[in-house]
Amino acid sequence: MVRWARERNLGFAIRSGGHCFTGFSQHADLVIDLRELNMIRFEPDAGTVTIGAGALLGTVARYLAEHGVSVPGGICATVGMAGQTLGGGIGYFSRQGGLLADQLLSLRMVTAAGDLIDVSESRHPDLFWACRGAGNGNLGIVTDLRFRVASMPPMSLVRVVEPVEAVRAAEILYLWQHRCQLWPRHTVLHLRISKRTDTTFLIILEGLSGWPTGDLAEELSLVLRTTRERVLNDIHSGSFAKLTQRMMPSDVQIGGILLSHSHLFEEPVGERGTLDILSMLIGQPAGRVHLNIEPMGGAIADVAPDATAFPHRATSFSIQSQAFLRDDDDRDALIRSNEAMRQVLEPLATGGVYVNYPDLTLTGWGQKYWGENLPRLKAIKASYDPDTVFDHAQSIARA
Repeated sequence: MVRWARERNLGFAIRSGGHCFTGFSQHADLVIDLRELNMIRFEPDAGTVTIGAGALLGTVARYLAEHGVSVPGGICATVGMAGQTLGGGIGYFSRQGGLLADQLLSLRMVTAAGDLIDVSESRHPDLFWACRGAGNGNLGIVTDLRFRVASMPPMSLVRVVEPVEAVRAAEILYLWQHRCQLWPRHTVLHLRISKRTDTTFLIILEGLSGWPTGDLAEELSLVLRTTRERVLNDIHSGSFAKLTQRMMPSDVQIGGILLSHSHLFEEPVGERGTLDILSMLIGQPAGRVHLNIEPMGGAIADVAPDATAFPHRATSFSIQSQAFLRDDDDRDALIRSNEAMRQVLEPLATGGVYVNYPDLTLTGWGQKYWGENLPRLKAIKASYDPDTVFDHAQSIARA
């Protein structure tokens, strides 16, 4: 398909199976759709799994969980494995096992010349370096990927959904920022906040932990400013396979248009920043703008910023502002609401942005996505794709 498109001077996009916030997986001329390259081959003796580029995270997670193992992928079941790996891959196991890209052993890729090559530390090492953080649609078409897997110890699933008054919401947000980096690496709890009424917020705390139930309940009661008895109902035990099925059910659907921007933080924003964030959120339409806050650190930070193309190793957590646009929404008003959150979050953050949360409104996006790794990425891009066959609005060649 690459050769065919080049011969006809057609542009194209690559769809690895999932979805892209900014539509980079769509093109007016041609889409090379990899969704049927979805095989999963687990090799228990080698401790590895080979996965087709079109496989979805939920399918992979459920399959591996049946064997008691996992790879540290993301948390959205409908994300494609190749896409999330190329950008890094952050999820519930990242503080314990690192990025999904950190577990990548090798991959196969179709180059700009239309050749199928093997890529690893020993074969095309510069390209392998770039494939761990460069993002999607930049260097070639990945057809399959081989990862090391990790055995999973006993875990508990946490899912708290609770409306809270404004003062308590501020306490929870403040405490979460300070506590999340003190947790053992086996504990990753994402925090989601949205406006519920003019005086209340909806709080969702969700994730996995290897803590004994009693210790986990104590920590949850501290962060959520509630009683130990209240949170015990929100801690779910069981086999890893059952917990994974509950986290990533097979009937998940995704639709609509997502307005999104994200920001990385190396330290808590403090009391003033916490109040500024919630004050802006309470002024938005109820239930329409959500803050999704994900802890990082741990094993992610064990790797040097220039060891792979993913540079944001010192990040403690990210905050993503999300608004799903429905048919009956006032698009301009929702865009303004989401952008108002940017004006509060951006000055508090590092300036870096996770490339798997792409944002077409960014200025200086190349530096924000890749930092000091950008010059090396541009050189690798020029070497393997001198004619910029693989291109989109935020491809490396345009940075």
